[in-house]
Amino acid sequence: ERDDTAVYVKFPIASGDFAGKASIAIWTTTPWTLPANLAIAVDPKEIYVVQEFLRGGTSETLLLADKLVPQFCANTKFEPAGEPLHSMPGSKLDKVIARHPFLDRESIVLTADFVTMDSGTGAVHIAPGHGEDDYNLGRANKLPILSPVDDHGRFTDEANLPKLTGKYVFDANIDIVNLLRERGMLLA
Repeated sequence: ERDDTAVYVKFPIASGDFAGKASIAIWTTTPWTLPANLAIAVDPKEIYVVQEFLRGGTSETLLLADKLVPQFCANTKFEPAGEPLHSMPGSKLDKVIARHPFLDRESIVLTADFVTMDSGTGAVHIAPGHGEDDYNLGRANKLPILSPVDDHGRFTDEANLPKLTGKYVFDANIDIVNLLRERGMLLA
């Protein structure tokens, strides 16, 4: 048993109707896996909304599963501003491109049947080198299997985060959270 930091992170949308106008909100209990992110999984059958949210004078336009908006608001203290700007099934998000929150690369949206609506945002960060579902989805979509961690659980140069090279991944969670905060990509 271990307690891990859970984070809500935004991935700016870079293609389609909401490019430059909204971000995909993801939730993860493993911030240390974010350097290996290559995709975001959504449920093809669930309804997703693009919604403006407000918190303490800050406005964010985010895409997440409609069902999880109340839980997202309870956990982040964001409040919806008016009605959703758009709603669509997850299948319409397939192959949308987002920007990684702190590395200079893309993250592709893919549909997957393992995305659940019991917690998070309905948008699952995918690191094909760090999990069975992630690996299988990555292989099926010809993504590289990026695992920038050595046999001792320490980041390698492949993470592209020189300050974290050699650091034990669980000790790096706080560094990743701080990096997200510095880049303005940490929602909560």
